[in-house]
Amino acid sequence: MSPLLSVIIPVHNRAAIVTATLDSVYSQDYRPIELLTVDNNSTDNSLEVLTNWANRHSCAGFNVSVLSEPQSGAAAARNKGLEAATAPYVMFFDSDDIMEPGHIMRAMQAFINDTSLDIVGWDICNIGLDGHRTRLPFADNDMRYRHTFNSVLSTARYAIKTSLIRKAGGWDNSLPVWNDYELGMRLLMLDPKIKRLHGKCTVTVTQSIQSITGCDYSSRHKQLEKSLDRCEAGIAATDDIIWLKYIRLKRVVLAGLYAREKSPEAHRLLDIALDKEPSLAKKLLLIAAFRYTAAGGRGIHRLLRKVL
Repeated sequence: MSPLLSVIIPVHNRAAIVTATLDSVYSQDYRPIELLTVDNNSTDNSLEVLTNWANRHSCAGFNVSVLSEPQSGAAAARNKGLEAATAPYVMFFDSDDIMEPGHIMRAMQAFINDTSLDIVGWDICNIGLDGHRTRLPFADNDMRYRHTFNSVLSTARYAIKTSLIRKAGGWDNSLPVWNDYELGMRLLMLDPKIKRLHGKCTVTVTQSIQSITGCDYSSRHKQLEKSLDRCEAGIAATDDIIWLKYIRLKRVVLAGLYAREKSPEAHRLLDIALDKEPSLAKKLLLIAAFRYTAAGGRGIHRLLRKVL
């Protein structure tokens, strides 16, 4: 029986921890599964670990392939896996994420019950650098707003029709950060049918200094803004004026985060956002949003949503 789901995991220098992630996939009660691991220029023995694990676990109903991607970056590695995927649905996972038993079963059951679904998403448990656990909810509706401000289509939070993510163009290899955020924008431009799974969190994402996604903003300002520029250009080509205002507020929030880090880039980015807003009254609102965020405030997008 051919697999309905391909699970793709990029790996870079994770020899010490990646087996826990792989074991969590193997422990799923759903079969068949195609697991594609992609070593991305690791300088430790990650490739050896992946190969040995595959040799021990690959079997009927659980086909494991170990690929290599010489171009640096998780986006390139994910695209390598996407190119090789043979199943009609695909799920991306990072090499330090853990899925609980039954996770794949409930996702695939949703697709089986409604074949018109394009994306099935779920809440995740996020463990911060301080060890604090936070539930990050997916969204039942209003996906463009929710993804703009809450990144609900980040890497480990959904499964998707392989044909749809390929139609969207896959991951943008030129974006070193926020490439999952930018991909989510392109997916939403295709107006997919999305279902949220409720219930307990069955995916745990652990933040670390070595994580693919970091926690600092201003030191990566060029890369972050490149992703935002790409998102704004795509949204500007649609007829969704409100969505365009959301992404511009997102830029102001990012400027506020720079200011919180005492970065001189903060006011430069704020000025860019203000130049895009013709209304004086709304310029003042954006300045207030910047100051609120810089002072440590959270959730300004909820406060300003109705007046944008």
